[in-house]
Amino acid sequence: LSLTAAGTLSGTPNAAGSFNFTVQAEDANGFVAETAYSVVIGSNDSTPPAIVAQVTGTVGTNGWYRGNVVVEWSVTDAESQVTTSTGCGPLVVSVETAGQLITCQATSAGGTASQSVTIKLDKTAPTAQPAVSNVRPLLNEVITIQANGVDALSGVASEVCGTTATDSVSLLVKRVNCTVTDDAGNSVVRQTAYRVVYGFQGFTDTVLNP
Repeated sequence: LSLTAAGTLSGTPNAAGSFNFTVQAEDANGFVAETAYSVVIGSNDSTPPAIVAQVTGTVGTNGWYRGNVVVEWSVTDAESQVTTSTGCGPLVVSVETAGQLITCQATSAGGTASQSVTIKLDKTAPTAQPAVSNVRPLLNEVITIQANGVDALSGVASEVCGTTATDSVSLLVKRVNCTVTDDAGNSVVRQTAYRVVYGFQGFTDTVLNP
């Protein structure tokens, strides 16, 4: 803004607030006088800042992340200057969590706004200890395999084991893979084994052959 000697204030302000200034005048005899004034610049901003979260990291499933997460914020206001902000700096989430709330708050002449995001981070795969109902089943015996998966954070989402064929006998051990997947998308594969055998029910009596 500028002030002419005739007392005309002109220009376009670019910041709201109260501003102090001094006007000084001198007459032809060299006498000087001055007076302090203040001008208050209002704002036409009726909306608070726009806050947008920018989240990057290894995305898992069901809202989970499986690797370190970086949270950054975009804070803008087209009508006035953002005067204060809290929690709007970049943040790295590296510790596993079932739900960490992160909030950014900012203020401009249009008011105060806040935005939050919740980060769920599970970087650890579940464990599995497969168990066979019978490690030496008889030919054509029906057996089952349980993966026995455990996940302490996001929880087990699925357990899948391979087929358990017992319709043939072989000297080789039959091996089966079990896969356990947690809710975040981490998975582990563990193997178990069994051997199909013939059943022995003893000898029969000798045949009388005349």
